[in-house]
Amino acid sequence: GAASDAPTAAAIRPDVPEQELMKPAREQKHHRGSALQEIEVVGLLVQFGGRVLQKENITVAEYVLSDIEESLNTFDTPLYGQIAQECYQMLVDGKAITEDYFLQHPAREVRDLAVDILSENSRYFYSPGWEEKGLPLQNQPMPEENFDLRTYAAINLFKIKKLEKVLEVNHARIKAAQESGDPEAAERYMRVDIKIRSARNEIAKQWGIVAFPR
Repeated sequence: GAASDAPTAAAIRPDVPEQELMKPAREQKHHRGSALQEIEVVGLLVQFGGRVLQKENITVAEYVLSDIEESLNTFDTPLYGQIAQECYQMLVDGKAITEDYFLQHPAREVRDLAVDILSENSRYFYSPGWEEKGLPLQNQPMPEENFDLRTYAAINLFKIKKLEKVLEVNHARIKAAQESGDPEAAERYMRVDIKIRSARNEIAKQWGIVAFPR
């Protein structure tokens, strides 16, 4: 159902002032690094998981989880990883992924996160992250009317962030090889670095992302 069909924050968390709960998740928590891309992916699963992408003719959850299947165990934020893996298992089991499932989840932290995502103010939750990456969404419909673009953008930013993490690991390997006097290993890792950068930059080019720190 639409976010307006969801129970109010006060109904689910009567012990916390509603004005606090109704703040977007971005205001409640400081998402840094890959956590920002992870919450965008999880937000899509919670809010739009069962909706069908017309271009792909599959649900948002099917598209998202099939595209990041190999990264399901690499989430930096355990809660987000848990939700993504749970959604994947639901797909395997043929179960529908709905807002109500998360709002009635047995784990309180999952219910709380669902309230953050589905609250009226959370409509503005995703676009700031895109704007930070230079994505041109200024003239796009509101997120709930534009979940297809949100899906593609979130997945690509998620991939970029994971590739950047791999780059960091590889940089450490290059440095270690150089310091240990192993030029062959250093050269091998440098070739890997070029491939990772190429993959990252190709995704970035498709979305008009222009600046990377290195």
